[in-house]
Amino acid sequence: MCTTLGSAPKSVLDSPSPLMNFRMGAISARGSTQGRTGLRRAELKRCFIGFVNVRTFRVKRVMRKQQLHTEGEWRMEHYKTLMRGNGLYALGMSEVRRDGSGEEDVGDGFMFVWQGKEDDGSRGGVAFLLSPEAAKAWRSAGSKARSVPSGRILAVSLQLGGQEGCWNIITVYGPTSQCGDSEKDQFWTELQETYDAYPADQITLITGDTNCRVGSRSMQDCEEVREVLGPEGLGPRNANGERLLQFCIQNQLRIEHTFHPHSESRKATWYHPRFGNPGVIDMALVKRTQAKFAADVRALPAVDTCSDHKLCRLKLVQKPDTPWVHRPKIAKAGRPRRLPVDLAGEDFAKAVDEALRDIRDMEDAQRIIREVAEEKLPRPEQQRTAWQRENAERLKELSRE
Repeated sequence: MCTTLGSAPKSVLDSPSPLMNFRMGAISARGSTQGRTGLRRAELKRCFIGFVNVRTFRVKRVMRKQQLHTEGEWRMEHYKTLMRGNGLYALGMSEVRRDGSGEEDVGDGFMFVWQGKEDDGSRGGVAFLLSPEAAKAWRSAGSKARSVPSGRILAVSLQLGGQEGCWNIITVYGPTSQCGDSEKDQFWTELQETYDAYPADQITLITGDTNCRVGSRSMQDCEEVREVLGPEGLGPRNANGERLLQFCIQNQLRIEHTFHPHSESRKATWYHPRFGNPGVIDMALVKRTQAKFAADVRALPAVDTCSDHKLCRLKLVQKPDTPWVHRPKIAKAGRPRRLPVDLAGEDFAKAVDEALRDIRDMEDAQRIIREVAEEKLPRPEQQRTAWQRENAERLKELSRE
């Protein structure tokens, strides 16, 4: 089941051509497509997509001493500040625990889009917090979002300014290992239907808390698993991880964090509260043929998320609207070229001084100076080789013929 959300306020969407570059700059060589596309690295645009399990985004209203108090409103400002500080273009959230669905202008140009569970919304729920530029791109794509009543899947489309066109980002909150098989089957079926709803030629990304552990590539894995799973994983693999691998194999996806080398603190997105074991359960899935657009993914352990999960940041690159064309440099105007004359004598200065005594206008002065220069400043003889000097007369005869 898919739900289309309404349009955003026009005050947020005042740019006719939203671009991807929430932050611009040269990208690393790992994310560069230089050599394959003929583009300079500085010509490419980049942005960062964040995703995190926030544990709760619920706003509570409680009665204390016969007065109504609101709890949790500070979270929105906290995550807006988090996005600014880390240059995030959009932030996918899992386990927001909000009931209902919709979108809301939360101030400063930010847009909040969410989908909760059908009941009171006290469990699950997913959302997107869009930066001002991402809100404009969402509006350009028709302000469309796909979601399911279980509150575990939400997808938005962003119409960006590059050659790739529309980008689709899906955020998920997967069932834990303690959930029943029927709930797990329902989640993977709904995710497959949501993923299939987008054209194959469009870029579609899946991010969020999958509650899966896939570990890393091993020699015992078959070739299909080795294409999905890289050598940079972390920890063991569980039953939910096997389901995720099958989903990736079926849709030709790859698990991005296992292909980018980082330290353990940059890989682990969650630590066991009792034993402290590191794990990667927040992931980004990208189609293998579109992996060149994903330059990097890492956890940011130093960022305060008000949750036991770490903020993850996916770095995307995009080609510009028009390819870079080489333009030759134009020489700047400088000092005039030195005249090839001998200025050692004083005859020229004296001749000019005498000739300019009866000057009538500037044109007459220019003519006089030129005539004096031609008379008093003969051009130096050109350097000639010995052969040219010996055959000078013969060369003059040939020039006359």
